[in-house]
This record gives sequence, structure tokens and C-alpha cells, in this order.
Amino acid sequence: MKARILLLPLALLFILAFTQCAKRGRPTGGAKDTIPPKPLRINPKNLQTNFSGNKVTILFDEYIRLDKLQENLIISPPMEKTPTITPYNVSKTLEIEIADSLAPNTTYTFNFGNSIVDNNEGNILEQFEYVFSTGDYIDSLELRGKVIDSRLLKLKKKTGVNLYKLDETFHDSIITKGKPNYVSVTDEEGNFRFTNLANGKYLLVAIQKEKDGNPYIYNAAEDKFAFHSTPITIPNDSIYNLYLYRERGGYYLSRPEMVNENLVRFGYRTDDNLPNIELENIPENVDTRITKEVGKDTLYFWYHPSIETDSLHFNISYKDSVQLSKIKIKEDIKPKPFKLNKIDIQTPNDTLKFRLDTPLDEVNENYISLVDEDSISVPFKTSVDRLHSIFSLSFDKEYRSNYYIQFLPGAIIDWQGETNDTIHTSVRTKSESEYGSLHLNIQGINDFPVKVDLLDSDSKLVKTDYLNEERQINFMHLSKGTYYVRLSYDINENGKWDSGNFSTRTQPEPVFFFYTPIEVHANWSVNETFRVP
Repeated sequence: MKARILLLPLALLFILAFTQCAKRGRPTGGAKDTIPPKPLRINPKNLQTNFSGNKVTILFDEYIRLDKLQENLIISPPMEKTPTITPYNVSKTLEIEIADSLAPNTTYTFNFGNSIVDNNEGNILEQFEYVFSTGDYIDSLELRGKVIDSRLLKLKKKTGVNLYKLDETFHDSIITKGKPNYVSVTDEEGNFRFTNLANGKYLLVAIQKEKDGNPYIYNAAEDKFAFHSTPITIPNDSIYNLYLYRERGGYYLSRPEMVNENLVRFGYRTDDNLPNIELENIPENVDTRITKEVGKDTLYFWYHPSIETDSLHFNISYKDSVQLSKIKIKEDIKPKPFKLNKIDIQTPNDTLKFRLDTPLDEVNENYISLVDEDSISVPFKTSVDRLHSIFSLSFDKEYRSNYYIQFLPGAIIDWQGETNDTIHTSVRTKSESEYGSLHLNIQGINDFPVKVDLLDSDSKLVKTDYLNEERQINFMHLSKGTYYVRLSYDINENGKWDSGNFSTRTQPEPVFFFYTPIEVHANWSVNETFRVP
């Protein structure tokens, strides 16, 4: 019995020692794998000439998967029938099954972008290309360039870039109905690159799709577009810039949508003129009104009272175009309530504005009072914008002051005679030291007039100035933040930037971005000089 008791501690010590040894000997797993997958065998081989098959097999040194293949894959020239590309899950083999007939004496490129990744660590095989030719040689010429949005600091999304060969089959409508000879896509910075091109003359365009659909077909009502004015001759070592614009000259009207009781919404796109919308077979007692949403191509058609019918028929005219549209009346939807919204001022120079959710008809100054923080009455004037259902309250403002506004019933009247209850609201101005300022000189402008726009980091317009000659630009009352400068040449001197039109071969008015960020702080004055290259 004593021997067993003596042996027990020895056994415990042995178990502990073994456990510690086991811990010390545990493998750490080694360094993290950072090497992308490598092709071991390709059949037919890459850069194969006289290609006549319909299947390609690529064996990798490790298990791979295809990540966001549809977003990454570029097949140039594009194929009518989409090839089948596997694996759908995980495999060491990638297979391409070609369903389309191939053009003779043509070099095809499959660029997988960043879609091929190893299954374990997700290491990317960047920009892997499989290239073959149905002729005796591989076309090897290249073209590079950059797509720039004429209005934005950076592209909203990746953009397709197309080349169309200028031969006997070319026609202008090919961009809206046909297929390009070569395709590429920009990176996030807007840079694009074509490879394996044949020599010749081409039309170079870019299409940024607004919605899903055929990426090679330009829809002027929705998409942004860019084109190079003169034919591109390949071979060419030049770098080409394309400036995206949204065409404004065309006419487009979306299908109407009933959004509230007796309220129909129309999306549209025109030049500066609005389409005329009329309700057919309208009873004599029905009143109608049209309002527009600020900053958007949206019109609202109001009617009152309700009409005993199951559908509404509209006659929409724009210049020489006439369109009929029908909408079914929705049941159990509520009317738009009477509601007043304040649009706050940002600087002492801003005008205080209010927007009514229903069509605004009248503002009665006799039922409005405005006082400062000492309860002293402040003189004001009002103005009404019925199209946007907005009215303005203009008065002289001091820095770091509070102003109090009272609207008595009858101050604001909408189109059906509804009015407000008593409303109390206020507005506060900042102290002068809470603002910064920017004093800007731009050298090297080769033509006047120009518009100089100050943008925030989201490309939103903060302030603008119009120059007929070279002079200093003073942007005052700026909030703390990061700003950028955009310069637009006003070629037709109409006081605004004009977009392009492919059918008339009209480029958008030239723009230039100064991408150097300008940091503005409170109670700080910034002096900056830029030069147009």
C-alpha cells in the first residue's frame, strides 16, 4: 500500500512532463502562403495560332476558385454566345468551352482580371490572360488611355471602353445596335489598356452603364458616354483621354408611377425645357398642378379631387414629340400631407428657404413674424417658386446670431387652400471665426470665359465663380474640410457647362481638374496658385 502511495506522485510528475513536452513540440503552422496559383499546363498552349477547337483546359499547381468572374472577365473581341467557364466551386482545373463560331484570322483574348484566386488564402493571380489566334499569327499591338468623368473627381464605377474598326461595315448606329471589335474596361482610377490589337483605324468610345444590360450598347437616355473626335490609328504610342458626359439633347420619359393618392411621378430627361403633361378626359371640377423636384429630373402631376375611374390616360408632348401613357390607379394609398420643411442656411449670405410637400400657392407676409435674439423685429421679404414648391425668406443676417420665425395660420397656403397650423422655427448663424476662406489664382488659362467650381470630396458643388479674365478668385465662408477645383471652358458663352452629342460629333465643353486637395480650417485663410498645363 505504501509503495502505491509513493508511486502516485511520480506518475503525476511524468504526466506533467509529457504534457509540457507535447506543448513545446506543437507545430506553429509556418509562414502564411502569399504566392498566387500558377498554371502548370495549358491545352491548347497560350498564344496558340491556327486555333480551331472549342475547349481550353488550364491546370494549376493548387486548388483555385473563380471570384466575381462576371465583373472581371473581358473577352475581346466579344462573343455573341457566352462561353462556359468552370470551375463553379473549387478545382485545380479551369476550363473554357466556346459556344460561338470564331472569326477567321482573329486574335482572341480572355482576360480574367482578378477573378482567379487560390482556395485557401485567396491569393490573386492578377490579370491572367489566355490568348489564341484563328490565323497564322498573334496580333500584338496595344492602346492605352484614361476615362475621366467631366463632372466628378473620380469615376462612379468601372467603365467599358470599345474599339470599332473603321471599315466598310462601320456605321454610326453601331454604338447603339452593334458590337465592337475590341473591348476593355477601366480600373478604379479610369485607366484602360487594349492588348493584342490588329493594325488599322478605329473609333474609340467609352460607355458607363447606368443599369444592367448589354455592356456594348449605348443608351443615350441612361448611360454616360465618351468618344475620341478623330480616328485612332494602330499602332500608336499616344495616351488617349476620354471625357464622360451625360447627353442632354435627347428626350426620354419614364413610365409614370402613382406614389400617393392623386399624385403621379414622371422621370424624364430633356434639355432645359420641360415636357408638357396633360390628363385626358378630365372632368371640369378637377384641378391639376405640376411640380418639379429640385436637382432631379422628376416631375409630379397632382390632381384634385379624385376621379371615378380605374386608370388615368396622359398626353405628354415635348417639341414635336407626342406620347400617350396610361397608369392604373392604386387603391388604399394615402394623400400627401401638408408639411413644411426648412432648408438651413450655411453662411450669412445664404437665403433662408422653406419647401412645402404639397404644391405651394401663396405666402402671406402679414402672418409671418421674424425677430432676433433680442426680440427686435427684423425686416424681410418673401418670394415664391411654385414649380419647386419653395419660398424664400430674405433678410440681413449678422454673425453668431439667432433668429426666430413664427408662421401663423394663413401664412402658407397650398393649391387646395390648405394652410399651416402655428409654426415656430429658428435659425442660427455661425461666428465669423468658424469659417475659412480660399484665395485662388489660376494661371495659364488659354481662353475665356471659364467657370471655376469649388467641390467637396464627394464632387458636390460648394461654390462657383465665372471669369472673363484672369483674376483672383475669393471663396469666402467655407466650412472646415477638404476641397478641390474644377475648371470648365464656356465655349459658347452661355454661362454653364454643356455636355456632348455623338450624333453631331460635339465634344463636351473642356474641363480640367486640379486634384491637389485644399485643406480649409476655421478662422484660416488659404492662398493657392494652380497652373493649367
